[in-house]
Amino acid sequence: GLQHGRQGLDIQEHADLPTKEEMDALIASEMSRLSVEERERVYDDVHGVGTFNEEDPSFIGSCLDDLANHLLTQKQGTAYAIAESMSKQYVSDKDFCMMFLRAEEYDPSDAAERMIRFFEFKKELFGVEKLVKDIALDDMDEDDMHFLGNGYCQVSPYTDTAGRTIFVFIQKRKTLGKTYGYESLVRNSF
Repeated sequence: GLQHGRQGLDIQEHADLPTKEEMDALIASEMSRLSVEERERVYDDVHGVGTFNEEDPSFIGSCLDDLANHLLTQKQGTAYAIAESMSKQYVSDKDFCMMFLRAEEYDPSDAAERMIRFFEFKKELFGVEKLVKDIALDDMDEDDMHFLGNGYCQVSPYTDTAGRTIFVFIQKRKTLGKTYGYESLVRNSF
């Protein structure tokens, strides 16, 4: 695989990725295991048909408390712990924490795991000094900026029916004789 020299990020060449046919078979296999209701939720999600549930403040408060408790027991030795030591305000911001809870359908344990993985990944991509900073254009390297400038990563000016931002990745990664790696794509998604 490729080695990212600055932070030692190990990213595999795209040749190790499954083929389109293998991915289609995997998706079909996993979808067939779902109930009809679960399958409909997946289809709705993929097609941007969202159902917005009113968030009950007492339920949200309870979920946030549970998330904090799960993080307390799981954070030792993680990039999350480093980030928390740098800025408790950043990692415990309600809107920030709600992104993880919503992504995990309000399961505090899963949200805590996702949050810990997020900080590990962010540390690998951008270094410890960027853990408690929202990533901006000046945090990108030359390849990232070229990748972005060529339009491989785009944010739609529109949202889906659930109000979510639409982020588009163009699969072509080669332009003017230069091939861009998976890392540039991932760094641009932050």
